[in-house]
Amino acid sequence: RVRDLVSRSVPTLGVCFGQQVVHSALGGSVVADELTTDLVDADLDADPLFDGVTPTVPALHGDLVTEPGDDVAVIGSAPHAPVFAGRHERAPLWTVQFHPDFRRRHVELVADDWNEPVGDVGWDDCYAHRVLERVGAVATERAGDAAAR
Repeated sequence: RVRDLVSRSVPTLGVCFGQQVVHSALGGSVVADELTTDLVDADLDADPLFDGVTPTVPALHGDLVTEPGDDVAVIGSAPHAPVFAGRHERAPLWTVQFHPDFRRRHVELVADDWNEPVGDVGWDDCYAHRVLERVGAVATERAGDAAAR
């Protein structure tokens, strides 16, 4: 019931499969792709959700959003994913294809599939978890802005 969340301005963060569900429900496109299991350098916009987040983020997925859903602006991309993050134009709704919940200690859980970082990209540069710290504040602010309209 993604459209209900949007119409009621329920603060929402769609992570990985959640991003795919949101965009699909709002008319976007999702396709099967090769499995990505590594740290990637993303191009993240200057959205308040990303304050303190470095572009190095953990990615673990096999499907990708190729076209954003209706009224969702693309606020992040990666070399393998044109829609790596999104923000609804009116509702307090964000999506990310990466995993802000995934940390270095989780690698051993998927060690057989995890790719080692390439070049200078490493866990010491990964602050994706800050998305989880920021989402409450930015959603509250966004919901207040929507109510004021």
